[in-house]
Amino acid sequence: MTVPSPDDMTKHFNHVECDQAVHYIFEEFAYKIGFEFDPERLNIDGKKATLFKPQDYELLKDIPDLENYHNKVKEAHIFFEDMLEKIGGCLYEDENHFTQTAYLQSCSYMSSAFQNDANALSSIIKTILDLSPPVFYGLLSLKNTEMTLASESEGGATPFQLAYRPLLDSKKLQMCELLWNCQRHAFYNQKTHELINKDKVFLNSDSFLEFSIQNAKQMIASGYFENTSAKTLIDNSYLLPESNIALEEFIEQKCSKFSNTDTHSLSTQLQLNAIIFREAFSILIKNIAWDNSELGNIRCMESTGTIWECDEVNDLMEFAFNHVPMISSWSTGNQIIIFTKNKSTAKFFVTDISENMAEFNQLVITDIELNNPLELIFFFSNDVDFFENPEVAPANAMKAIFTHFKPGLEPEMKIVICNERNDKRLKYDFEFETVPLSRTHFENEINSNPIIQSYLKS
Repeated sequence: MTVPSPDDMTKHFNHVECDQAVHYIFEEFAYKIGFEFDPERLNIDGKKATLFKPQDYELLKDIPDLENYHNKVKEAHIFFEDMLEKIGGCLYEDENHFTQTAYLQSCSYMSSAFQNDANALSSIIKTILDLSPPVFYGLLSLKNTEMTLASESEGGATPFQLAYRPLLDSKKLQMCELLWNCQRHAFYNQKTHELINKDKVFLNSDSFLEFSIQNAKQMIASGYFENTSAKTLIDNSYLLPESNIALEEFIEQKCSKFSNTDTHSLSTQLQLNAIIFREAFSILIKNIAWDNSELGNIRCMESTGTIWECDEVNDLMEFAFNHVPMISSWSTGNQIIIFTKNKSTAKFFVTDISENMAEFNQLVITDIELNNPLELIFFFSNDVDFFENPEVAPANAMKAIFTHFKPGLEPEMKIVICNERNDKRLKYDFEFETVPLSRTHFENEINSNPIIQSYLKS
């Protein structure tokens, strides 16, 4: 069989031609990925395997840059959809029994290829699964997801759910459940549980963005998120980056690479709309009841919401003391916040203690080494008893702890009793007198912290 053209992929093949056509696609996929198979690999008979020879037959679209592949969801989806359509075209032999014949054809090819070159075939299949864009990953891994989707409707998971579910971080189950409930409110009648708005999921991106914003605002206005820690579950990257940007403007910025009036295939449009839905709801939930004036003139310096900067800061301790209550409302866990100051510019770095501390430490250390800040404040909250006299503070009370490092002065610790309310915002009850770090239980722990060591050396 000669190598088919892309147009030939829609024609009917006989059994042998089908196997060969699929094989060409797999070889070209291996070529575009840059596979170099082990030349000493063996087949099932113990002989040298040579079935797969990666080469370009010009059947497939260009694959997105692999280093940034998963950030190019639209491009990755278009490439993957095109490849699957061509494989489907190879398997299309009997339109009256397509599912059965396609299954038999694929089993025939996979069995033969596995016997002749199992190592190469396994590498190709694993990579196809690893590179699956969300909607296809949802189809391929539905049975393995932590959340049961089949109960959503009599017909099982909806197309939108298949595209949406893989976008949610299963490692953060509470956040995952929160955002999953958002699509329930948008697409199910809350009284009858009937599916609604089915025609909306394939709208063009701009129209679907309007639909998503409208639904998010309705859900917020209904009081659904009141008395919950919903906004603390959403990642800090969805925080309004500075005070002079309106929320809807920020949403449009976040969705700009997905939101447009271009004509896409139904599955591509579905994927883009699932991403838009997640972005719009995440931003609006994260910034519920947000008062732009509270930000003042602080601004986010990168996309993850970790580094913030503020000009015209005279007293770093006063700045930290005034901003910790606001920052504490951004997260559901205990935080570490590092404040630094150089001349009149202050920065703060924020992370949850449960997150990747090594990565956070290195980020702060790199900034310290580059900018040599004059002052540093290490903030964390804790319920440890600092004083021998139990009358000084209630046992196990939440404490906001500011450790201040400044050239020529002994490190000092300001300890403040707090109440932690439902919105996870630290509320100061009363302030202790500032004490030397050497009088606390944390002297060795803080002085051995890599960030503090880096600052003391700078």
